[in-house]
Amino acid sequence: MIHMHITSWAVVLLLFVVALMAGNAKTKKIVHMTARMLYFAVIGSGIWILLSLTKISGEHYGKAVLGVVVIAGIEMVLVRTQKGRPTGMAWAVFGVSLVLTVALGLRLPLGMHFL
Repeated sequence: MIHMHITSWAVVLLLFVVALMAGNAKTKKIVHMTARMLYFAVIGSGIWILLSLTKISGEHYGKAVLGVVVIAGIEMVLVRTQKGRPTGMAWAVFGVSLVLTVALGLRLPLGMHFL
């Protein structure tokens, strides 16, 4: 399940970049909708991993919340870009939450043991 989780969030991040770089509005919308569908895989596999742990600490819950904040940040950046609104705060939310989530994920017991 860990591999599914990592693969799904890696694909979401890739689709995020593609949606930002796409020139055609229709292409952006299709890529954005595909990323939205993959959010379910990211969240579902994350919940599965969380519930399969025998010992759950506050850091695990913190990482789960931060993961949802990363998804919210992606959404804020993409929607604000589409509407032509300022994206500075959305980028800050996305960047800080992504760095904290990855750092916390690597720090937790399953962090580097999946390789």
